[in-house]
Amino acid sequence: MLSNILNIGINSTLNPDWIKRVRIVNMMSLITFSISISFIIYGVLFSWPNLIILVVVIPFITSSTTLILNFKRLFKIAIINYIASNFIMIFTTAILLGSKLHYQYFLVSLIGLPLIFIKGDNKNLRTILSLLPIVLWIYLEFHFTKFEPVFYLPEHYNYLIRIINDFLMFVIVFCMFYVFTKESNTHLKELENKTLKLTESNAKLEQFSYIVSHDLKAPLTNIDSLISIVEDDYFKDFNEEVRDIFSMIKESSIRMNALVTSILEYSRAGEGNIRITTFNTADIFKDIPLLINIPENIQFKYPSVTHTITGSYSQLEQVLINLVNNAVKYHDKDEGTIKITVASLNADFLKFQVIDDGPGIKPQFHDVIFEMFGTANEESRLDSSGLGLSIVKKIVSLNLGEIGIESTYASGSCFWFTWPLKVIGK
Repeated sequence: MLSNILNIGINSTLNPDWIKRVRIVNMMSLITFSISISFIIYGVLFSWPNLIILVVVIPFITSSTTLILNFKRLFKIAIINYIASNFIMIFTTAILLGSKLHYQYFLVSLIGLPLIFIKGDNKNLRTILSLLPIVLWIYLEFHFTKFEPVFYLPEHYNYLIRIINDFLMFVIVFCMFYVFTKESNTHLKELENKTLKLTESNAKLEQFSYIVSHDLKAPLTNIDSLISIVEDDYFKDFNEEVRDIFSMIKESSIRMNALVTSILEYSRAGEGNIRITTFNTADIFKDIPLLINIPENIQFKYPSVTHTITGSYSQLEQVLINLVNNAVKYHDKDEGTIKITVASLNADFLKFQVIDDGPGIKPQFHDVIFEMFGTANEESRLDSSGLGLSIVKKIVSLNLGEIGIESTYASGSCFWFTWPLKVIGK
């Protein structure tokens, strides 16, 4: 029964964030509704004054309205109704009956609720509504020192209602703590389950990619061998039209080979037994010109200041080699410079930058280039599969780092990424 009331208006199409908000509103409305019913019955049985019964009936009406609105799936209106009616009801009751009944204390239950209920870009509204209970409390304390209550109740009623209000305040705060804790734990558990499913799905997808790519390698190798045989023995006998067709076949084979190789590299990136060592960044910088063919017309610069890292030398080297190789591959000027910089980002991470003065990348491609098969070039290249930066991003992410680009078209690019000084667990 209680579970059904808490889930009023909720169905499978509602996103988890809204489910949490609706459940909290339902719980708070249910508490108010139940207390109001109890007081109405108690007031009628013991012949309370009509004014007191009226004061109790108002929250009964507002809480019922909130539950009905949620049942009708008018969630935003229900939240507005709950917050607004509680503000008005608590403030008005405190003004009418004075400070002795402790109605002003119920404002505590409204502090911070707008931060949970109001999402999106309404930051100013959230802040104002969250601070409003404090402002109203301050005003009420001032009001009580300057003005008398509008209505007076006999002292024995004052004492009774004050005790009841204090008890209710305790119940409400306890229930709020329970609901928030329960909903937070439920939300965290849902996130953990989704993360686990996503991890398993990614693992299966990468395994599938590896198997498919590996199986494609063998026939592609045979095709390359046949193309080489035909080119060596028969190409000279072809007419111009056949030679053009043969060249297209050869180019397609090269592209397919590069694509399959890149898919294999992507699926295996960061996998296997990673060797953890302690090394200096200067060692990697010195190795890069030995592993990449950097033309004489391009200057390669790197910092003399060294940083000590405990982690995977090969993974960091692969990231830097990919970025420097891209800068070389796409450089479009007679002379140029490729520069690596590295600096401490904080106590745990370094920030690397690979800066070039090449063609640059248009802003609309800044996110695309890190996706699988993403490219910033209108014309495709035989030696580009569109997976190089995807591999780089995957390796950086596996090391809990971030990667991005700063570039102005025709003015060069700066690829940056963060890297931990020590791997987790070290």
